[in-house]
Amino acid sequence: MVSVLWESYVADRSFIVLGVMPRLFASLVLVLGLFARTAHAEEKGETFQFQADVNKLMDIIINSLYSKKEIFLRELISNGSDALDKTRFMSLTDPSALGEGDIAKLEMKLMADKEAKTLTLRDRGCGMSKDDLINQLGTVAQSGTSSFIEAFSEGADVNLIGQFGVGFYSVYLVADNVAVHSKSNEDEKQWVWESTADSTFSVREKRDDEEDLGRGTKIVSDADEEEDEEDDAPKTKKVKKTVHDWELVNDAKALWTRNPSDITDEEYKSFYQSITKDFGEPLVHTHFSAEGEVEFKSILYIPKDAPPDAYQDYNKKQNNLKLYVRRVMITDEFDELLPRYLSFIKGVVDSDSLPLNVSREMLQQNKVLKVIGKKMTRKALAMIKSMADADKKDGGEDEEDEDGEKKEKKAVEEKGEGEEEGESKYTQFWKSFGKFIKMGLIEDAANRTRLAKLLRYATSKSGDKEISLEDYVSNMKEDQKNIYYISGEDKESLLKSPSVEKLLSMDIEIIFMTDAVDEYTVQHLTEFEGKRLINASREGLKLEEGDKEKKRDEKYKQKFKPLLDYMKETLGKKVEKVSISKHLVQSPVVVLSADYGWTAQMEKVMKSQAFADQTKFEFMKSKRMFEVNPRHPMIVELNTRLSEKPEGDDKLKDMVFSLYLSAVVAAGYQLMPEDAQDFGERVARVVAQDLGVAGAALEAELEVADEPEDAAEEEEEEEEEGSADKDEV
Repeated sequence: MVSVLWESYVADRSFIVLGVMPRLFASLVLVLGLFARTAHAEEKGETFQFQADVNKLMDIIINSLYSKKEIFLRELISNGSDALDKTRFMSLTDPSALGEGDIAKLEMKLMADKEAKTLTLRDRGCGMSKDDLINQLGTVAQSGTSSFIEAFSEGADVNLIGQFGVGFYSVYLVADNVAVHSKSNEDEKQWVWESTADSTFSVREKRDDEEDLGRGTKIVSDADEEEDEEDDAPKTKKVKKTVHDWELVNDAKALWTRNPSDITDEEYKSFYQSITKDFGEPLVHTHFSAEGEVEFKSILYIPKDAPPDAYQDYNKKQNNLKLYVRRVMITDEFDELLPRYLSFIKGVVDSDSLPLNVSREMLQQNKVLKVIGKKMTRKALAMIKSMADADKKDGGEDEEDEDGEKKEKKAVEEKGEGEEEGESKYTQFWKSFGKFIKMGLIEDAANRTRLAKLLRYATSKSGDKEISLEDYVSNMKEDQKNIYYISGEDKESLLKSPSVEKLLSMDIEIIFMTDAVDEYTVQHLTEFEGKRLINASREGLKLEEGDKEKKRDEKYKQKFKPLLDYMKETLGKKVEKVSISKHLVQSPVVVLSADYGWTAQMEKVMKSQAFADQTKFEFMKSKRMFEVNPRHPMIVELNTRLSEKPEGDDKLKDMVFSLYLSAVVAAGYQLMPEDAQDFGERVARVVAQDLGVAGAALEAELEVADEPEDAAEEEEEEEEEGSADKDEV
């Protein structure tokens, strides 16, 4: 048995998970309206009353209005919730309405009898008189709650749930026959309403053998035999005895309706565990109320760790956010309130402003949704930013933020148990959910500036830590105008890349992007605080140069023009351009990507995609830039030899190709099979020529004399042959 104590919040009893209705039956809405309308001709004529087939109407309600059968439980609990609220409201002016003893306890009990195949829901609410049973349960779309609100609308603080007057009939989704026992303070007698969902119902007085409720309503539903039919159990001599006990199931209270300053950390933790089924603690939470053009309350949590399949399920619909309307849970499969990149956030949101359809399974399209979604996103990002700004504590007096929402003390919890020693909360968050933030930069243009401030990267000067772009900008040299970064597999290999030699020699900090998604992220983040993001592995490093440097570059171009032209002619379509490098200091050559081509890291990402267009690779790989170091002795010697020997020298070609292919590998590109084979052959020829063995024939094999077999081995072989002969016999 299950006992549910009344705490003024139907949300405390929402113990079922509801789905979203697949379609809206407009015909039902039309039929429901027929009972309250009359047909009027534009010209004078007779007036007639609309007629309806009750059996068909009930069939629409039962079989077409709701998408899941368990919805009936929510509807019955909501009705009981309203009945309890009515009693509580009436007792404010008339204490006798509450009664004494057991009936004074505003509670709700759910009883399941497997043997009798019945489900009973009992509340200590206001109950119904005989007329109420006839008018409210016997008239489809007649809402007793709506009538009550209308009667006390002036000056009454009443926030009840029911509005359509059809929720009760959802019980026939799982029941053949339903009996409603009810006792009202306004009626001395207790009445019983019964129906099998056909066109008739009956109302009678309580029999002597039936329970005396005192006040309230008891709904007894007989299970559908077709749905609950069980196989015949084998006959045994054991005697079965059913023992009933009560269990409180709604110990998690609706915290979002309370003032954050009155809620303890333990209560927040307990509530998080109850709605997420996570036995751990949340990393951080925020509790806020939105006011203005739309009002709602919400509690949002960020878990400590991301689930193992978090990124694999990124595009799937999540059920981490529970949506309530008027304290009734509507669905946890509604993903319009938070963008996809914030789907890891868990919590609840409750609003009285959202319009529902008749089944209360789905929201009508309304601009209120967009407003709530915008505010929820801003609050979620503010919660994350508060972790990043660990030195800024939330506190002080309440104030309003840019969205007109009320900031409350203790709204965001910055410290808590379980924080790893020496590691901040934001560091933990970034390790678990950093990729989500990067995806947000791609998908959410409106909040791109906010999200950019949440990014963290390792740099050439950050050591083992990761820093923000704000920290990078604050550490920039006075004459530095751009932010420089490079993407690749890991920090160690990127530090050795020839592309960053010039930057390192100038003591310029370099950001290392080692995540596959970074290549997509920076495509949508071209600048930060007025500073352009420059990829060090692309052509044109865009360093500040004076007249002296420009003149030197022109001289280098003239001096090495023969070599540059020869290299371009030799390499052909493998490279887009050959030029003097601004990246190199120690290395002789470097391969870079064009401004519109793929970097080495991007090429790997694209190749790893299962449905990648292979035709693009040939086009993109040709957009490589080959740059040489004019100060390197190897390049100087090549230029000298080119002027002394004819251009058709095969050895010179081998050297150029070898330099290029080695630079391709050093840049992180993957060699094509034909390039790898060509690379090996050319290196072998160069080595052979330097050793003076080019074209030499292979030496004869060494001759080795046959060794005599050992006598013991001969005996063993003879014994084995003899045993084999016996086996054959």
